Amino acid sequence: MIRLVGGTAALLAFSAAIVAGLIAENAMVTVLKRALTAMVLFLMIGSLLGWVGEMVLRDHLNRLVAQREAESATAETAEATDAADTDAAPPEGAAP
Repeated sequence: MIRLVGGTAALLAFSAAIVAGLIAENAMVTVLKRALTAMVLFLMIGSLLGWVGEMVLRDHLNRLVAQREAESATAETAEATDAADTDAAPPEGAAP
C-alpha cells in the first residue's frame, strides 16, 4: 500500500506540473525541473500517507481479530457453563 499510494501521488503531481507548466508556456527545462521536484516531493508525502494508512488498517484488523476471539471465548465459556449446569441439575420429577 505504501508503494501504491506514493507512486500514484508522485505520478499525479508530475502530470499536473507538466500540464500547468505547458499551460503557463514556461520553458521546457523549467517545466521538467518543477515536475521532477513535485514528483519527488509527492513520492515522499504519498509514501508517508500510505504508511499511515497501512498502520491504521493493520490496527483495525488486529482489533477486529481480538474482538472476535474474545467473543468466541465468551461463547465457549457460556456453553461450558450451560453444559455443567445441565449435568448437575437433578432430573425433572425426581424427589429431592
